[in-house]
Amino acid sequence: MGRFTEQALTMLLSPSVKHAFDLSQESEKTKEAYGRIRVGQSVLMARRLVEAGCRFVSTSGYTHGAQVAERMVTMGYLFANLYKVMGIDWSKAYINPGGRPLYIANSIDDVKGQPLNELV
Repeated sequence: MGRFTEQALTMLLSPSVKHAFDLSQESEKTKEAYGRIRVGQSVLMARRLVEAGCRFVSTSGYTHGAQVAERMVTMGYLFANLYKVMGIDWSKAYINPGGRPLYIANSIDDVKGQPLNELV
């Protein structure tokens, strides 16, 4: 067995990762706050994995909007949070060849995201 395969198995079989994948450990209130939809539960799982020591996680389940922190948000809001945490100016815009500004924290439906202070 290769070194990377061994590391992956060690991580996946560790009690802390098993615990991180167990969403039944979260309160109903927390599950509701993240949303009972695929993207909400993916982000909740990502948070638990980071808390368990994972240094990189990826989520899936794009939706045009999700109920987060008692308001509707889009992926642009989540991008804005990621950029803010990484120290990147989330409000930055690039000008496309047609002269139109493209904001780096826009979602696919072109909604400009704002950082969610409840998540940062």
